[in-house]
Amino acid sequence: MRTCTFLFCFFVLCGQSFAQSHDHLSPCGVEQPGLEMDHTWLRDYQQNPDKYPMPEDADLIIAALQVHNMGNDDGSGYFPWSSMLNALCQLQNGFADSDIQFYLTNGINFVDNTDWNNHESFGLGSQMMNNNSVDNMLNTFIATEAAGNCGYYSPGPDACVVAKSCAGPSDDTWAHELGHYLSLPHTFFGWEGVDYDPNTPTSNYQNQVFTPIEKVDGSNCANAADGFCDTSVDFISNRWNCNSDDENNIDFYDTDGTAFRVDGTYFMSYSNDICAARFSQEQTDAMRANLQFQRSEVILDDVEIEEIDMADFNPIAP
Repeated sequence: MRTCTFLFCFFVLCGQSFAQSHDHLSPCGVEQPGLEMDHTWLRDYQQNPDKYPMPEDADLIIAALQVHNMGNDDGSGYFPWSSMLNALCQLQNGFADSDIQFYLTNGINFVDNTDWNNHESFGLGSQMMNNNSVDNMLNTFIATEAAGNCGYYSPGPDACVVAKSCAGPSDDTWAHELGHYLSLPHTFFGWEGVDYDPNTPTSNYQNQVFTPIEKVDGSNCANAADGFCDTSVDFISNRWNCNSDDENNIDFYDTDGTAFRVDGTYFMSYSNDICAARFSQEQTDAMRANLQFQRSEVILDDVEIEEIDMADFNPIAP
């Protein structure tokens, strides 16, 4: 069983839990107008891996994370401490197999601003991020409203936002958005905004899908969809429930007529959180390379990791 190994350098407090339904929210706003990601670096990395040699003995990467807890003008509405710690543990567990850990060098930044906390537009969100982001950090803003989404990554300010209602102890929105932060597209990349119907010939969708449509046999996996050959074919660009096999419930078909079902275990899909559980190895390699070659300023080389002896803790509540 994986345990939370989130690194932080401040004290732990108990607080009220925070949870509510987020079924009314869009899963992710990264491909909204004006927020489209630039995948130039990722495509170059995928097509020219020799340009990005990773150390043979590469192991744990510790990245500086700045979390901004957004509240209202009167100091109310903050994400409670216990909920924040649960969300941080959920995030770190999602990245455990990637050997990427996040370090809160500055603790949590509390910001009193009702408009930013409840922002319903990306413009106001960009203002929030531009005014508060800290240099040489991966910046995440935890807000009550995230422009109608569970979360989004904004390439301009180079920061991400997670809605408080989507940062529960079993939610993986934060892992999804940090995946975008570190270069990853959706597994269904190209299908954003397209509603797939298996009764329509898949080739009919090519004019709507802005990448080559990926084939099940993997023959075009390197230049179709997300460009990763170890993530399976995915055409679903809205929130969906998986079955007991962590797949969708009906057969889809590629352009060759080959039937398949979508694997919902990837964080970068839109499957429900009960399904999403992992990054693929190629996705992991890309994130690690992105940190090394594009975001080396956030890597911390002087952090000493120490085990916490739970015998030293004396709980005072409940």
